[in-house]
Amino acid sequence: MNLLVRIKPDGRYLELYPRIDTNFPENGIRRWIAESDFKQDGIKARIEFQEEKFIFKKVDFKSSEIVTDDDAIEAAITQVLEAERGQELSGMESDETTEESREPIPYDPKKINIRNANWSIHYINQLISDYAEMEMSPDFQRKFVWDYARKSKLIESLLLGIPIPAFYIAQNAVGKFHVVDGLQRLTAITEFLNNRFNLKYLEYLKDLEGCWFDENLDVGKGFKNRKYLNRNEHHRIILGTQINVNIIEASSPVKLKYDVFRRLNTSGVPLNAQEIRNCLAESATRNLINDLAESEAFQSATAGSVKNIRMEAQELGMRFVCFWHERVLRDSRWAYRGNMQGYLDEGNQRLNDDGEKNHALIRRDFEQAMRNARHLFGQFAFRKCLAPDLLPGARRQLINKSLFTTWAVSLSGLEPVTVTQKAAEGAMAQWLALELEADTKLREAVSFKTNDPPYLNMAFDKTAKLIHKHLL
Repeated sequence: MNLLVRIKPDGRYLELYPRIDTNFPENGIRRWIAESDFKQDGIKARIEFQEEKFIFKKVDFKSSEIVTDDDAIEAAITQVLEAERGQELSGMESDETTEESREPIPYDPKKINIRNANWSIHYINQLISDYAEMEMSPDFQRKFVWDYARKSKLIESLLLGIPIPAFYIAQNAVGKFHVVDGLQRLTAITEFLNNRFNLKYLEYLKDLEGCWFDENLDVGKGFKNRKYLNRNEHHRIILGTQINVNIIEASSPVKLKYDVFRRLNTSGVPLNAQEIRNCLAESATRNLINDLAESEAFQSATAGSVKNIRMEAQELGMRFVCFWHERVLRDSRWAYRGNMQGYLDEGNQRLNDDGEKNHALIRRDFEQAMRNARHLFGQFAFRKCLAPDLLPGARRQLINKSLFTTWAVSLSGLEPVTVTQKAAEGAMAQWLALELEADTKLREAVSFKTNDPPYLNMAFDKTAKLIHKHLL
């Protein structure tokens, strides 16, 4: 994220690019330098500021040409630091793949096909447990789970007859349902119905404190002194509760379905783009993307620095798969024309439609790419490093999505044996650093315009030239 400031003489805006001052003494406080990448009318604006634990401390220096007031600059710096903190937590640099950057997708409102139904909890539990017709995305739900008190109070609400919010689900072409909104509520209900927890922290029904749902589920398991709900009274109330369910029909257009999913998602922790893809992925698609993200080769190439809390690693895997189809298979269906978020959404749906087609090839090529990157770049694989960043003791740069995409796809077709014979370990890190220092446009392509087709194509072309020069 960059700083935007007004400059003399006519109040035009100039963009400043922040970086950490590595020469500043380390004592818990860091100094940043934010400056323009080029002179505008003879002006090269610069701001120096300090922060501690991503909290703004003070401005040390501001070019006299900058006319933006101090309060506005402090607010802008705070935004920069918040973005930096998010990047540190994820282990990756951010890019412009945000909701704001998505191009509007016009559609005919008549094509929105959502029907409303009232389903009993008994029927919903059957869809999940007996018929296996409702996908709960188990690999995702482990990442965000309600605490004990919240789950118990939801069950208490059912027993008290307090209405709970509607659920939203999407139906695929074969009739299976995917939970769009309400995953944690549905998980809590089904867990209780299967004796996964008992009631605690109740506010009103204190006499039910400690109760499990169904004694019959525990027959023969040797549990002693357990309390259970009354089958004739409490079971009837819970299982008979009618839940309002909104169903996104399979006939809805693919783009519309993902867009509606985003609009409807109102959980306490709103899903990000890759988490939404995961929820709408078939099991084969989900298994493929997870396998790539969790593979030993990926963990080694990225030094385990990409966090998997919000499926950051899976997003990189999805990027590889999409551009592998475009660049390696030359499949015209996967041609990238801009709008990265929509492109990855469509790729997710194509994977669903294709079943396990090409999965073995994708896994093989991804493994090769990661092994090659690890050898060529060492600890600097997929990181935007200039020469000073390669020195001992330098702050390690974050994973760069653009560099990951271009280098992973470009290295996927090379045999690791050939790569190790052609280049010494870590050699490509120096060669790429020299290229980044010499080519302003390339730095821009992997920094600020990472998803623009012309710049992405340029990054791929530069990568191909480096590979041809040093490895082929």
